[in-house]
Amino acid sequence: MGMSKVAIIDPVGAKAGMNYYDIGLLLGLHNHDVEAYLFSNTDDVPSEIKNYNFFDLFVESKWRKGIGQLTAHLRSFWICKRENIDWVVVHVFSAQFTFFMFCLIARFFGLKLLVIGHDVDSLAKDDNKLLKKWLYKHVANHIVIHNQYSLHKIKQIVGDKNHYSVIQQGGYPELVDEKVTAEQAKVQLGFNNSTIYLLFFGQIKTAKRLDVLIKSMKHVKGDVKLVVAGRPWKDDFSKYDKLISELELEDRVEKYIRFVTDEERELFMKACDVMVLPYEEVYQSAALLMAMSYGLAIIASDVDSFKEVIRQGKNGLMFKSLDEEDLSDKINTLINDSEMLSKLQEGALKSIASEFSWSNIGLQYKKNT
Repeated sequence: MGMSKVAIIDPVGAKAGMNYYDIGLLLGLHNHDVEAYLFSNTDDVPSEIKNYNFFDLFVESKWRKGIGQLTAHLRSFWICKRENIDWVVVHVFSAQFTFFMFCLIARFFGLKLLVIGHDVDSLAKDDNKLLKKWLYKHVANHIVIHNQYSLHKIKQIVGDKNHYSVIQQGGYPELVDEKVTAEQAKVQLGFNNSTIYLLFFGQIKTAKRLDVLIKSMKHVKGDVKLVVAGRPWKDDFSKYDKLISELELEDRVEKYIRFVTDEERELFMKACDVMVLPYEEVYQSAALLMAMSYGLAIIASDVDSFKEVIRQGKNGLMFKSLDEEDLSDKINTLINDSEMLSKLQEGALKSIASEFSWSNIGLQYKKNT
């Protein structure tokens, strides 16, 4: 079909860090002579990308939010039509009526729709199953999923209809500010140089099983603290607070339960030693690839999607999902083996440079559509 002009329409954008994904993919496409357009909610976009800041960041009023979303989508579709955009890219985390209608409107404008299925089944369990089937099977012109686990799931919806591609998500080395050192980050956050810091970063969702990580801290030995940075999404942090109190871990858990700015992200990624992802279910994880881009050692649950990224003992460690004792064993092993810690940190950086380059990913998009 050809790909010379591509637009991403992303109402979420900077509200949940999707702007990093958008910019990475569009720059990767730009490297292969594709004109790149972004319709989202940020002005912090490289000059190689034609940017339209149409969507609101945070709006309390549901009416104002709804009208704003409709207006922004219609303006975006009109410009895409005017500019003869080859592909309009949208992100899918859950298939709901409003999103489905915006996709239909895009098709009514005569636009070709490339759907990136991040969560083939919504982790919030709020999919409309009928609309999801119609979206993937009939409305989308092409579907991109990030791994074989998602491919298995998408085939259950669309069958063997050949209009999907498996293309990995890219890393984020361009976000790393080389001017900020680990020592400076620790000073700004008030962290101790002698303490090992574990990081749980990003939106706090039930499926990410922060509770398993908190329980494991009871068995972690030595001067080790857990840093939790992010805001809840359809989850209530009070239950984690209660668990921390019950286990008497107040002095071992540093909490930053809020929207994390880019500046704070830089500090957390530089000041911490290990990223822990205790997820029970996940299709792909930007937090994982971001942490690897910063050279953090990784400990992740052995769910299928992580197995496609983590090479055990080379760029990370995996523990048995939902097993707090196995998790604590992996943490204790890693923090007491400086050679292994360095090996995993170096392995993470090598994986990002080789397997998860946005330029290589952009080429795959161009070849497969």
